[in-house]
Amino acid sequence: MLSRKFLKDHEPLHSSPMEKFSVLRHDIIGGAFCPECGPTLIMNRKYGRWECSVCTKKCKKAHVEPLKDYALLISPTITMCELIRYLRMENSITIRKLLKELNIPSTGNT
Repeated sequence: MLSRKFLKDHEPLHSSPMEKFSVLRHDIIGGAFCPECGPTLIMNRKYGRWECSVCTKKCKKAHVEPLKDYALLISPTITMCELIRYLRMENSITIRKLLKELNIPSTGNT
């Protein structure tokens, strides 16, 4: 059967979009972007939520899409140090809370 042949010969794709389109790691802009202002404005974390300094829109889950982007573009795993840089945050306690709320599995201390 043809379906058995497909299953037998299937190989997972190991190419990353960054390699395919020749995008360098430093070309990726991290941070939580404002859903109203678009990908040119990064929101700031204030009082338990993300807030845009231009339109003042507030969002509790603005960090979710950037984490998905990171997993798809760069790596399905991330260290705390990389995450602090990527989300442009300084408070590792807040980042740990955000990850805990998302039930993302962790290994090690960082």
